[in-house]
Amino acid sequence: MNRVFDEILRASQESSRAALATVVATEGTAPRKEGAKMLVIEDMTLTGAVTIGGCVDAQVIEASAQVIRSGVPQVLRLDLGEEDALEIGLTCAGALRILVEPMNMAPGIATRIKHLLNSGTPFAFMTVIRSSLPAVQPSTKAILAPSGDLCGSLGDERLDRAVSRLAKELLSRGISRTVQLDHTLTSVESSEHAAVEIFIDIAGDNPDLYIFGAGQVAVPMAKLAAEVGFRVHVIDTRPLFANRERFPTASEVLVGFPGEIARGYELTPYGFALVLTHTSTHDLPVLEVLLRSDIRYIGVLGSARRAAALAKGLREMGFTAGDITRLHMPVGLDIGAESAEQMAVAVVAELLMVRSGRSGQSMRLVRGHVSSS
Repeated sequence: MNRVFDEILRASQESSRAALATVVATEGTAPRKEGAKMLVIEDMTLTGAVTIGGCVDAQVIEASAQVIRSGVPQVLRLDLGEEDALEIGLTCAGALRILVEPMNMAPGIATRIKHLLNSGTPFAFMTVIRSSLPAVQPSTKAILAPSGDLCGSLGDERLDRAVSRLAKELLSRGISRTVQLDHTLTSVESSEHAAVEIFIDIAGDNPDLYIFGAGQVAVPMAKLAAEVGFRVHVIDTRPLFANRERFPTASEVLVGFPGEIARGYELTPYGFALVLTHTSTHDLPVLEVLLRSDIRYIGVLGSARRAAALAKGLREMGFTAGDITRLHMPVGLDIGAESAEQMAVAVVAELLMVRSGRSGQSMRLVRGHVSSS
């Protein structure tokens, strides 16, 4: 995603004219592709790391040429059959809504995006899709950082506040969505009743996962977590365990005392931590740092006996029962995991459950039984 934004920023600064196409909603298709982008330069060159794919690209290129000539944004609704959907990575027929807009980003917005990307900070990139509010124009943009700071404006202060609240919640879950609001700026489900539609694109969202302990179970956990979008940091006292050969996909591998290293991190409400150290000498100092931070998730590997011993140690350090309930101890979902690889699936699934705010239930229970009639 960072490479896509690099291309977008470059196009917005150069003299050549360009159009940006973004999937802002999907209907009846899974997995979702909200946020997928394609940048079309005036000479019909496609650029960026992501194209939408298949037959959709040709229709978007044609619309982009019109947008480049007119300077007026368009919203496309493209119906997909089963074959078209499969071709672009979706699993069933449905429809895509695609915003095609001139690529002329305000310098202040572009500078803010570049700064956030360079610092590894996630942000909400908010764009007006359509509006019947007089002061709010399509393609207007604003940026919301995790701190709550807003760069730019959607054209109305009350709208900025309403959308920022929604964006902050989506930012915490790492989910991009189109939101609809009526004339009172209340969220509505149907676009038919909306006075304004805003696409909230969560970008730079690779949450930090700090793994304290580089034993055998940490290896598949780090690998799988990196594959699903976490920025993984591995910490252990033993260089024989904490090294690049064992953790090639980790963003960082450090050797040292976990508690001391943990104190050097900026642990934010967007971060996750796993304590896999197996020794109270290292467990308690790390847990003290984590529990005194705002980190979102703390998982601890071990048996019920180990959990009880750690809870006792934390109480002796002055932590309350409420503090201790922040710990996911023992860690992971109940899937009957036994091997290190199976435990990795159980733990990373729990990380994704917490990140998305979902229940972790079987989809059969969530969606209901398939009727035989």
